[in-house]
Amino acid sequence: MNKTILSIIISTFGIHALQAQIDSVQFPVSLYSFEAGLSDNATVLKWKTACYISYANFKIEKSSNGITFSTINSFIADRLRCLQPFTFIDSTDNTGNVFYRINAGDIDGHFYHSKIININNKQTDLKILSAYPTIINSNTTIVLSSPYDGNIKLELINLNGVLVKNYNYNLKKGVNNLSVDFNNVSKGSHWIRLTDIKMNQYSVAVIKQ
Repeated sequence: MNKTILSIIISTFGIHALQAQIDSVQFPVSLYSFEAGLSDNATVLKWKTACYISYANFKIEKSSNGITFSTINSFIADRLRCLQPFTFIDSTDNTGNVFYRINAGDIDGHFYHSKIININNKQTDLKILSAYPTIINSNTTIVLSSPYDGNIKLELINLNGVLVKNYNYNLKKGVNNLSVDFNNVSKGSHWIRLTDIKMNQYSVAVIKQ
């Protein structure tokens, strides 16, 4: 091999090795990439790392103003796990401007912050976040996000299209938990139908045991 080319290869390898050594001294965990995006009613965070220690500590932080952050999840990963990409799904209320960052460090509490990512989710209509349980003994809870204060009508309908029960709820802007009583309701499949002030309708399928 040409001596000049060999010298360049050796020098380049040496630079990368030296940079890795410097990174491992300054930052026990390095984030190569960090991205976020919306999927249905959730924010999906993805990041890739290099760990220079046996165990790395991660904290996922969230903010409504990009200044004051709170931890929404934390975990420890070994060096082998750090070789694989990380994914975290935030299913809590993400209406409006939401900011995320990753804290990465060692188990002794030495951390550094990733870049801050801003997600802007301009909600204009209701969103059903979850219904639990969907196989019901006595009651279930509908969790929904509302962009406004207002009333909503909830109807319980059986598979024959017969109205079994109906309720009215006063919603507040943000996340609401609606408890639906299934006592004295016959067994079988039903629909929970929600109608908002714009006359939009949303349905959830459930089963009464």
